Amino acid sequence: KTAFTFNFSSSSPTAETAAMVDVLFGDVYMCGGQSNMEFAMPAVANASAEKQEANKYPTIRFFSVGHRTASNTPLRDLQTVWEPWQVASNTTINKDFYPGHTLFSTFSAVCWLFGKTLSGRLSPTGDVPLGLISNNWGGTAIEVWVPETVYAPCNRSGSNGPMFNSMILPYAEGPLALAGFVWYQVLLQSHPDPILRNVQPLQRDHKRGPTCR
Repeated sequence: KTAFTFNFSSSSPTAETAAMVDVLFGDVYMCGGQSNMEFAMPAVANASAEKQEANKYPTIRFFSVGHRTASNTPLRDLQTVWEPWQVASNTTINKDFYPGHTLFSTFSAVCWLFGKTLSGRLSPTGDVPLGLISNNWGGTAIEVWVPETVYAPCNRSGSNGPMFNSMILPYAEGPLALAGFVWYQVLLQSHPDPILRNVQPLQRDHKRGPTCR
């Protein structure tokens, strides 16, 4: 859990410099889905106590993807970022509320509770740093989170994956490796198929492809 500082310098005539400070290396998890995953700390029954608990987990860092981009074509870079990487604290876990809302803010309550629990089980002293990515969009159906190609083996057409293209696919680029996903999706579907028929492509796409029923 040692934090590192990286300094960069340019050999160009402008001699530009940059630095990355307080950098940890650990496991990164993405938390996705719709509004249940989007609910923030005020939606938690014991919100005040939970927010204070965040101060005990400085080796948990989190990042929030913005909600301003959906794309019908694949993107290789995130187009909107709500909050860059931050150290967990009672203030960073509870900030930047949506205008007119009290239950939605920068970071997902479910994602935070998952990360806090996992951190404690991996190492009570925080020896395994965790990165949590809050990447969700309320009211979305599962079809928009998977590429259209996963439906081909089932002989059906699906969405062209606007959220997959803009909010999932960019993580396939670069050095960032995801240790896993946490997904919270309720029964809001645009297609009359049973929920499992639509969820399976998301679960299986990267390993075995979808199972048709």
